[in-house]
Amino acid sequence: MFHLSDVRPLSDFKRSQAELLQHLKTTRRPLLLTLNGRAEVVIQDAASYQLLLEQVSGESDVPTESEAAPRSTRSKRSGRR
Repeated sequence: MFHLSDVRPLSDFKRSQAELLQHLKTTRRPLLLTLNGRAEVVIQDAASYQLLLEQVSGESDVPTESEAAPRSTRSKRSGRR
């Protein structure tokens, strides 16, 4: 899901590349660029993209959203809660 501030016309990117690249690095969220009001391209900073690739391939030490969810309170030793 994109934040409203992360959806911009492609023409804005052409005019304000430095500003929008800084926005990418600061927020670490991708930008959705539109052309004629329709989604055309998504851009992302390199560090966030690399992390995404690692998560998809299972190489990351950073837990995904589902992995970070609270686990059962069952004790490993006794098998009881």
